[in-house]
Amino acid sequence: MYLFITLLFLVINAPVFPVQILSQGSRYVIVNKPAPLVCHPSEYDTCPEVPLLKIVRDQIDGRVNLVHRIDRGTSGCVLLCTDTTNSSFTSNLQRRLSEGQKTYLAWCRGNGDYLKKLGNGEETKYKLPGEGGIENVETLGDGWFRVDRAIKNERGSLRDAITDFRVLAAGVDNVVVECRPHTGRWHQIRKHLSALSSPILGDVTHGNSKTNRMWRERGLPVHRIGLHLQRINLPTDEGSPPILAHAPVPPDLTELWREHCPEAVDIIIKHNK
Repeated sequence: MYLFITLLFLVINAPVFPVQILSQGSRYVIVNKPAPLVCHPSEYDTCPEVPLLKIVRDQIDGRVNLVHRIDRGTSGCVLLCTDTTNSSFTSNLQRRLSEGQKTYLAWCRGNGDYLKKLGNGEETKYKLPGEGGIENVETLGDGWFRVDRAIKNERGSLRDAITDFRVLAAGVDNVVVECRPHTGRWHQIRKHLSALSSPILGDVTHGNSKTNRMWRERGLPVHRIGLHLQRINLPTDEGSPPILAHAPVPPDLTELWREHCPEAVDIIIKHNK
């Protein structure tokens, strides 16, 4: 009982900071979610913070529905539907998002050499750690390559999963990778990069504990996963214009990249990535 009262007190008195609105229309809003903010409350989440859903609702003074979500430790674009009078509006945005394009930046272990070889066609296969198998990759041009590998969902069932990757910049022992998922499976990017022996830094579920400890000592926040949803692009639909949003790379990642992967910062500044 005492614990419940304490948590309730913390929730009521937790500071609420406005989130950056990246794009807004008559039936949607796209915000820039910081890490480690949770998108919505969960029965499994004991953290007393105010979730993104409530922050946006209070900020725009209206009800909202999540169209998709990103993990607590991930930052970047989150699309919400502001017209909750009919569930079809949310469903329509979900369909358009699945048909559109999402671009993530993933900060991973390694120097990127092997990933570059997959992107330029020097390598056409990759090993699956712990499974003993070999899978083919498809080289797409301009440094991009495609991983088509089924992964398990939350219920343990195998589902098709496809992600395109390209090395954006590399440091001595870390690499920033552009990622474009074609399917929306649970932890898809995190699992695919782990299978490529390039786990995302800070990923305690699919990453490497020794590597994570080293990067925590270098300044990576405990709550942080090196993953940022940088851009979303929804196609035109029934006369509606396309929906575009770009979330700047947050300072916590930018400062670490400036020290350990300066090439990434230079590219971001030059191309407004």
